[in-house]
Amino acid sequence: MKQGETATVEIVDLAYGGEGVARPQGKPVVFVAEALPGERVRIQITEVRDSYSRGKLLEIIQNSRERVSPPCPVYQRCGGCQLQHLEYSGQLRAKRGMILDSLERIAKISELPDFRVQGMDFPWYYRNKGQFPLGLKDDEIRAGFYRSGSHELVFFPECRIQDQPINRLLDRTVELLQQREVEPYREEKHQGELRHLLLRSARCTGQQQLTFITREKKRSPWQELAEKLIQGNPGLKGVHQNINPSRTNVILGEETRLLVGEPYITEYLEFYRFIIYPESFFQINQLMAVKLYDTVREMAGKISSGEIVDAYCGTGSIGIYLSELSSRLVGFDSSQAAIEAARFNARINGLEGKVKFHQAEAEEALAEVLNPASLLILDPPRSGLDSVVRKDILEIGPGGIIYVSCNPGTLARDLKGLKERYRISEISGIDMFPQTYHIETAVLLERKGG
Repeated sequence: MKQGETATVEIVDLAYGGEGVARPQGKPVVFVAEALPGERVRIQITEVRDSYSRGKLLEIIQNSRERVSPPCPVYQRCGGCQLQHLEYSGQLRAKRGMILDSLERIAKISELPDFRVQGMDFPWYYRNKGQFPLGLKDDEIRAGFYRSGSHELVFFPECRIQDQPINRLLDRTVELLQQREVEPYREEKHQGELRHLLLRSARCTGQQQLTFITREKKRSPWQELAEKLIQGNPGLKGVHQNINPSRTNVILGEETRLLVGEPYITEYLEFYRFIIYPESFFQINQLMAVKLYDTVREMAGKISSGEIVDAYCGTGSIGIYLSELSSRLVGFDSSQAAIEAARFNARINGLEGKVKFHQAEAEEALAEVLNPASLLILDPPRSGLDSVVRKDILEIGPGGIIYVSCNPGTLARDLKGLKERYRISEISGIDMFPQTYHIETAVLLERKGG
């Protein structure tokens, strides 16, 4: 196919990323955004590579029975969601297919245990964190999101996947910003006062947190705005200012200071308590985080182990959730801030003597703490495991591994490297991010030969 050419194609699959997949006979695969499996569509080729092409959807000749009207008025322009046009049960089936495809195509594992993707009862208004750039529309300050792959701001009346308390707090904050005539940051000129708003919420406690991300260090008008906001919102527990003077697309700067209220909010996963600062990592979807951790705990209960080693432990949430299963748990993470939060979380849950967290890179620490009797928990970043980590695992041979991944591709790559010594005994998909293509996967690996 040539760039600019139009064609009629059948969509046979959904790729990781949310694009429809067409496989024209004798031609490379074609990816088509917004097209769904089972549809016959007319497209225009917009990109041509050796092994694939991309096409723009011009017309749907035959609709999928699972196609629905997206409820978000800016869905096609925003890019934050990719699957609102697909009925939710279809989303879950598609995500299961993405996991299967990666394991079969990349890991070259054909014999896999049957599994399902656990979904939400109500797959909307679930995100407990939002980072909102600001701009002007008709001379009024507005919050929005950047259009996918661009620096164009898309404004919205409300975000259908953000927690509703965040939407309400955002509206009130923008209203006060407009009254004060705050100047939003302009990236192209590196001018303006306010770069982003960072909002967080806790479902179990009803608490919220707001951070002004500013270009300059001055407190005015943020101190006054913070006091007004916290007086009118009993759920708002703390307002911070983060200063980011750099010409960068990195959202947070290095300095954060509390303007008013409490320095953190509190959330619960089951009966375990966790604190959340503006910079803290915490699972975006609290309801599905409980399902994920319940799944991991159930898998862990099937492995007899002397201790649990929690690599990439972050703020300690998985390790703390599994603490009842072992007399000793050791976790490590490369981030000192994350380790400090993990230690604090262990302390407030009464686990100081049982759970130990250390600052270290996984490729440096694993060989020192891992042994054949260990149960190893892996929850790495999207990039997956370092080759040194895979090598250490194969050499030491812990009795069991639970691998939690947010990227089916790197999960499959790592499992391919481990399959000589480990077999997959259980898989579960957890839909942490409805309306998007993202999917969390938990895999239980057992050592071959016991």
